[in-house]
Parts: sequence; structure tokens; C-alpha cells
Amino acid sequence: MPSKLDPHIAAIEGWLAEQPQLTALAIVGRLSENHPKEFGKRTVFDRAAPAEGA
Repeated sequence: MPSKLDPHIAAIEGWLAEQPQLTALAIVGRLSENHPKEFGKRTVFDRAAPAEGA
């Protein structure tokens, strides 16, 4: 099964080549800034948990 990161591997590798100390959290932050619809601020838990009052 393909990952939603697959289309962004080249960009991630480029970021890491320029800044090897870049953390996973920083990478996710960049992805969410550049692609907010794919990597928005919601967490896996937020998406899995039922909406309040549902």
C-alpha cells in the first residue's frame, strides 16, 4: 500500500541533504505548510475519534 508521503520523498530527501539535523516534527511541519489539505493540523487521533456529541 502506498504511503501519502511517497509523492514527497524527493522533497524530504532534499531538506535532509541541506539540514541533516532536521527532525521528523520539523518535516511534518513543512509538509503541513506546503500541503495543508494532505498534512493538516489534525492528528491521527483527531481523525479516528468520533466527533463530540456524535
